[in-house]
Amino acid sequence: MEVSIISILEHLAGIFLFLLLAHAVSAELIFVQLGWLRSAVVLVQLLSVSFSGLGVREGTFVLLSQPYGVAGALAVCMSGFTVRQ
Repeated sequence: MEVSIISILEHLAGIFLFLLLAHAVSAELIFVQLGWLRSAVVLVQLLSVSFSGLGVREGTFVLLSQPYGVAGALAVCMSGFTVRQ
C-alpha cells in the first residue's frame, strides 16, 4: 500500500513538473493531457529500441502531442525532461 502511494505521488510530481515545463515553453497543455502523455511515454520507454537513431521517448512524445498543436521542436524539448524509470 505504501509503495503504491509513493508511486502515485511520484507520478503526480512528474506531471506537475511537465506542466511547469509546458508553460515555460508556451505549450498549451493541461494537467490531464500531460498526465496521459507522460504515462504513455513511460510505458513505451520500457521498450529498448530505437528507430533510425530517434529515441522512442522523443518519437512517442512528438507523435502524441501533435494533436494538441505542440510543435515538434517543443515536444522534443519536453521529452528530454521525462523521468527515466
